Amino acid sequence: LALLHLEMGEVDAAQAYADDGLDMAMDLVGPEHLRTAQMLNTIGLLALRRGDGPSAEDAFRRAYEVRLPALGPTHRLTLNARTGIADALLMADRPAEAEAIAADVATVQRDSGLVDPVLVGSTLRVWGRALSRLGRYQEAEDHLLEAWERQSVELGEDHVHTRSNIPPLVELYEAWGRADDAAEWRARGG
Repeated sequence: LALLHLEMGEVDAAQAYADDGLDMAMDLVGPEHLRTAQMLNTIGLLALRRGDGPSAEDAFRRAYEVRLPALGPTHRLTLNARTGIADALLMADRPAEAEAIAADVATVQRDSGLVDPVLVGSTLRVWGRALSRLGRYQEAEDHLLEAWERQSVELGEDHVHTRSNIPPLVELYEAWGRADDAAEWRARGG
């Protein structure tokens, strides 16, 4: 329910369900269970949506600490928590740290053959945003456009995850001084 409300943009309702879910998971299965890690991951997503980088980083790191020994370093959920950490670091204006994590996660995803368009696209988007903030515009463009392409083909151009690539592309092109490209992506909804 928390994730459904988050997808609908109802952050307060999502937070209430996530908090209840975390309390239930802690009581029923304890802090080291994968269900608890899933609730922590959801709380991290909500913190990102609220713009609270430190809370997001804490929640994603806690989820990662449970997932790593239970699932291993190449499991999609372990990698998902690491992408969340990178996203939180980016929000905290720590782009170099975010870039290093996102680059590593993207490499592991490719090497392990992970093709999930949501997870791979999210990692590429975070990586591209970090590179853009570091002024490495060409690399950023490559990753952001790859995220767009993967997700638009697999999910459709109107899917929420696909559309989440538009604002980073606008931001990239504005920072790069490519106003026409920024305007083109802004016209798509950014």
